Amino acid sequence: SYRGSSTRGRTFRTNMLIQDVDRNKAYQDMLTYVSDNGWKIGLTNKERGVISAEKDEHEKKPTRLDLDLSNHSKMNTVTVTMAHKAYGEAALNVERVKEEFCDIAELLAKQ
Repeated sequence: SYRGSSTRGRTFRTNMLIQDVDRNKAYQDMLTYVSDNGWKIGLTNKERGVISAEKDEHEKKPTRLDLDLSNHSKMNTVTVTMAHKAYGEAALNVERVKEEFCDIAELLAKQ
C-alpha cells in the first residue's frame, strides 16, 4: 500500500511473514543487501531488528528505506516490515519499489 504524493513524498509499506529463517542471519542479509544496493545506512539496531537507510534520488529530499525484522510467535519465523519513502520521479516508480521489496523477501526466503 502507499500514501502521499510525489511532491510531498509517497510512502510505500508492506510486511511479510517468512518461515524457516534464522533472525540473526536474516538481519545480516538485509544489512548486506541495503549496503550493496547503493543505500547509505543511517541507523541500525540488531537487537531491535531495525535498519534505516537513504539514497539521493531527488534534488531536495533523499529516498528513505526503513526495515524492521521481528520474531514471530512461531519458531524460526520472522515478520519483515518495510517502508520506502520517495519524492518526485522516484515516488512515481511503483514497479521499482515492488521489485526492491520482492528482492529482499526472496533473499530472506532462500536461507
